[in-house]
Amino acid sequence: MTWRVLRTWPDPEMQRRALWVAAMMDAARATADAIGISCQAIVAQAALETGWGKSLVGTHNLFGIKASAAWTGKRVLVPTREVIDGRTVFLNDWFRDYDSFAESIADHLSFLKTNSRYRAAGVFDRKGDAEYFRALQRAGYATDPNYATQLMAVRDTISTYFLAHMTEDPRVSEPPPAVVPAARRPWLAIGAHGAAVIELQRLLRFAPADQDGWFGAVTRVGVMRFQNDNGLDVDGIVGDRTWAKLAAVA
Repeated sequence: MTWRVLRTWPDPEMQRRALWVAAMMDAARATADAIGISCQAIVAQAALETGWGKSLVGTHNLFGIKASAAWTGKRVLVPTREVIDGRTVFLNDWFRDYDSFAESIADHLSFLKTNSRYRAAGVFDRKGDAEYFRALQRAGYATDPNYATQLMAVRDTISTYFLAHMTEDPRVSEPPPAVVPAARRPWLAIGAHGAAVIELQRLLRFAPADQDGWFGAVTRVGVMRFQNDNGLDVDGIVGDRTWAKLAAVA
């Protein structure tokens, strides 16, 4: 079955993300079934690890799996952001690489199965998406202490914002690509980073020390509170209406 997107977003980046999510939903099915979680949980992890497919490790590494000395496949040396002793540091490390996304997803499942700490932490206990994310964090999949929270927020965004405008019905065709003008400011969602996120955090009145340019779970909560307080759709997505309201009350 193939997922199809049923609408065109007014921002090109959000349209790209929607098409990427649809493709990843198809690819995630076998792994999701094997672990006992939703496809969107697998896609959420890939989205968080790659910035919604824009910042891949190498050419096809969707899950940020590092290449240990035992890894005999392709590898690539890349800069990475880690949290060590409560501090964010940037360093270079070796990561696995693959010939296709399908190979990456298959190896992700194999990686979880062959590392006993993931089974011991409950990754395969089939208790749902939230517990799967917490099990990954317990097993040390990432150094970010908020990893499980971030994953759940991305999964919720996929479930409530993208999947609501998709179908698995093969009789329904995907709409033709539309030529749309770029928004004056880019639409932002969890996983984004850069100068636009710093501006968003400034408009949300984050403390200067918290204006780090990373759209994580804390920033998403701030956006949703702002949307709720100002009569906007509470979806955690910073689109044109949210940007306009932020500018109006600044």
